[in-house]
Amino acid sequence: MSASGTTARIRVLIVDDSFTSRRLHERILASDPRFEVAGMASNGKAAIEMIRNLEPDVVSMDVQMPDMDGIEATRLIMQHAPVPIVIVSSLYDATQKELAIQAMAAGAVHIMPKPLGPGHDQYARSSERYLRMLKNMSEVRVVRRRTKGSQPPMASDKRAYDVQASKAGPAVWQSQKRIVVIGASAGGPEALRIILNSFDSSFKFPVVVVQHIDENFSETFREWLQTHSLIPVVLAKDGMQLQPAHVYLAPGGKHLSFKNSAHLILTDEPAYKGHKPSVSQLFKSAKAFFGNQTVAVLLSGMGDDGAEEMLALKNCGATTLAQDEASSLVFGMPGAAVKNGGAQMVYPPERIAQKILELQKL
Repeated sequence: MSASGTTARIRVLIVDDSFTSRRLHERILASDPRFEVAGMASNGKAAIEMIRNLEPDVVSMDVQMPDMDGIEATRLIMQHAPVPIVIVSSLYDATQKELAIQAMAAGAVHIMPKPLGPGHDQYARSSERYLRMLKNMSEVRVVRRRTKGSQPPMASDKRAYDVQASKAGPAVWQSQKRIVVIGASAGGPEALRIILNSFDSSFKFPVVVVQHIDENFSETFREWLQTHSLIPVVLAKDGMQLQPAHVYLAPGGKHLSFKNSAHLILTDEPAYKGHKPSVSQLFKSAKAFFGNQTVAVLLSGMGDDGAEEMLALKNCGATTLAQDEASSLVFGMPGAAVKNGGAQMVYPPERIAQKILELQKL
């Protein structure tokens, strides 16, 4: 609330090198009294200066821009003046989609398609989605990103794994072994990269991941994870059989759970706690089919998706780990699991990976 008793408007900084795009975003924001345009910048360098002066609540950021692109701008902003950044990217340019994933790894809280113009029959729907996302992300409390050099680029020599399954055809998963389930949201991609990069073909467990991500970017995100993983990363499909040393990623817009102790199932039920896919749904299913053989991990993310179910897993004897606050971009999901007692161990991603590897020896 402001001093006068009215609700303060959400101040948005628009960053896009296209004049037309900036004006479209401005028009959409002007249609909703909850928002005001704090400023507009045509490149990342100008955006950094404007953030220092204008202190916006949220940034709407393009990725491909002159002088400084959205990736570098995101990285610097999150190091020096953290603010929630939403990456808006073209769905029709594969390069832009790859860059959007890199920006998310650099600290952006969400990626989404650019809103459609007023001449499009989906203009109202895409505008409402854009406004809803900016409002939700403006409420996220982000923390200063640790400085460890620039984020790893999209590799040109992608690891040679078929997206359906590895050609080697590993042994079918045995239900008496452990399963690793991981939930992540804003800030999760970089933590996932670190963890998955620690596993190789000798890894004994399947890894099932729910990352909150727009369905239009699921395959690009899978490709990005694959470039940083020594084991196959596949988009989960209904009925897919679990194999050790494989990562199964939930596609955006679908819930991922277990059909039984050896197969996955995708469902199109309504969003749970506002999320689809839902970490809570995955964890609940893991408890039903794997019980105390589950290794559950909650990484950086907003809200509390999965926290209640992590506590239930802990209470049934499962191993539960949460990312620590110092390494989390957003200490929402892991923080909720720490607060309710669901997390047995709280570590940075490197230590989480080490702990999971140690469990292979038990």
